[in-house]
Amino acid sequence: MIAIGIIAILLVTGIGVGVAASNNDSGDKGIDIVDGVGTKIHFDKPCETAVVFSKYIGEAMILMGGSDKVVGTTTTIKKDTNYSKYYTNAKDLGLKTVGDTVISEIIKLKPDVIFSYKSSDNTALKGTGIPVVEIGASKITEVVDDITVLGKVMGMEKNADKILDWFKPLYKNFEKEKEKSKTTFLMESWSAKEQISICKGSSTAGVLMKLAGMNNVYEEAGTTGSYIYPSAGDVIPKNPDVYIVQTYNANWDKEQIDAYYQKIINRPGWSSMKCVEDKKVFFISNDIMGGIRSVIGAMCFMSFAEGDYSSENVVKMVNDYNKIANTSFNPNLIISY
Repeated sequence: MIAIGIIAILLVTGIGVGVAASNNDSGDKGIDIVDGVGTKIHFDKPCETAVVFSKYIGEAMILMGGSDKVVGTTTTIKKDTNYSKYYTNAKDLGLKTVGDTVISEIIKLKPDVIFSYKSSDNTALKGTGIPVVEIGASKITEVVDDITVLGKVMGMEKNADKILDWFKPLYKNFEKEKEKSKTTFLMESWSAKEQISICKGSSTAGVLMKLAGMNNVYEEAGTTGSYIYPSAGDVIPKNPDVYIVQTYNANWDKEQIDAYYQKIINRPGWSSMKCVEDKKVFFISNDIMGGIRSVIGAMCFMSFAEGDYSSENVVKMVNDYNKIANTSFNPNLIISY
């Protein structure tokens, strides 16, 4: 069983720092918000339609019962097995790149607002003249602020509160970790390419690992970016106790995961690493690495740091989460080898 009774994860002081949402100070019925990069935006009234470029905001819209307000979104959301049935009427705007064609499609859709996680793509989005709210609810420390702003902008505060009523008690259970786990961990991010993509401490998954007190062997590697791309030979001396592969929903298929595991152990010298010999290789869905359900991932990771690798309570927590809006998101999010 995952040890959720004795929870010790570093908690930033207070919940929800840096993003605010409030009624207009002048007393009218408008809405003033400050988004995730500190931009102040005023809306005369709640938005009726939206374009969503953030995966976890897309999930929040489902939980809030507002997915029908989304007129355009990404291929990632459109094809996600958990999300697709909620976005059948939303225009598929492709993947990450926002080019002239995408901008043209967005203008045709005439959304009241665009939700996009902070990135260089947002310069083009802002060129549409449509308000761009830069929130993503990606890292666990962003969830309360970003969902609060989302509910305010869409006029669905009570629905957003239902999500946070589930999230906050779990988050508040965390206490400051006294010591980092002695067990060493390494997390690879699933890649269709031959390169090995490793999560550093600044990545979304890396933030969770740190909060859980996990000893990430690539915590501060390199000088820039959230990932590092070592050769197979460079990883071997790290010899982690536990190896985790962050796996995307599109690849959450036992046959694909089996094949990826074979790729891992066939890398020269990797079959002799401690994590492989001790059968401590885990594939974990990125559905609980970021977003609202990252609180489940954090508790799961904490159990790993404690030396307990069961996923039984992960299933229960996802099922409890599904009760918020009667969703049926897959609760089986860990596969071990």
